[in-house]
Amino acid sequence: MSDDRVPELVSATGAIALLGLEGSPSVQKVRFSRLRDRGEFIEPAQELACGPMWAKSDVERWAAGERGFERVWVPELVGSAEVAQLLGVNKSTVHRRRSRVDDGPHFPEPAQELENGPVWVRADIKPPARKRAAAAPPEGP
Repeated sequence: MSDDRVPELVSATGAIALLGLEGSPSVQKVRFSRLRDRGEFIEPAQELACGPMWAKSDVERWAAGERGFERVWVPELVGSAEVAQLLGVNKSTVHRRRSRVDDGPHFPEPAQELENGPVWVRADIKPPARKRAAAAPPEGP
């Protein structure tokens, strides 16, 4: 499944694979963390509860030696934890609602499925009407 509004994304695991870092998986993670901590790697497009995400094409360009390039735009995304918070439910409820076919309100398909879970475009997640009304600013005097 893919959403044309969202470029192909990778998690830290995907970025490590694209960078071709050597060593065991634990050594690769340490090397990647050091790159990030020293500011030598591009900032993630977004940081979600499930972890950081990058546009795959940005990581590929960086891995090929390009620097200072214009980054790919990524719309605001949310993972299961953020969706649960927006809807006022827990993460297991989000997963149950995703699997429903006929009962309950329509739940949007995720924009992408990553190693660390599904991600949705934030604008596609609509909180219940009572939550939207509570978040709306009061009208006039």
